[in-house]
Amino acid sequence: TCALPIYHIADQSAARALMRRAMVVVFALSGAMFVAIELFASVGVRMWLGEPFHDTILLLRMEAVLLPLTSVAFIFGNLGLMASGRHRAVRNIYAAVTVMHLLYAVPFVMYMGARGTVISVLITEAAGAIAFYFCYRREIAAGVPAPAPARAPVAEESPTTKIGRAHV
Repeated sequence: TCALPIYHIADQSAARALMRRAMVVVFALSGAMFVAIELFASVGVRMWLGEPFHDTILLLRMEAVLLPLTSVAFIFGNLGLMASGRHRAVRNIYAAVTVMHLLYAVPFVMYMGARGTVISVLITEAAGAIAFYFCYRREIAAGVPAPAPARAPVAEESPTTKIGRAHV
């Protein structure tokens, strides 16, 4: 979350309207991509990669589930919670699912190979999406007031700028 810009919508009705519009667009796009991958994965792999990659079709279909999962996390986490000023909740959820992923990713990969990698990522994304959804429902839909936005630090002139102006 530190790479994302910090934004805050003071008008809660505007935040809910943004959520509804974004939810429809993002869910429709991710759902369409999910269906396309599920339907055309075997054709695409055979056409572009060839028969030696036939075993990757199942992995590609498994990974297609990530599209709807990450869209849920994006909608309820980044657009829902962050737009309402709940940056700490988003940061805590990301930290929790990262630690959770670190606990089981290595054993899954060691014992199940590529399928274990995909399964561990799916579990992590599902946990994050579920956490974002329930946190959003608890805090936003229940009407919990958002924390006050942090005051932006006031920029001060650097000492070198003051010295340079003093000599002019």
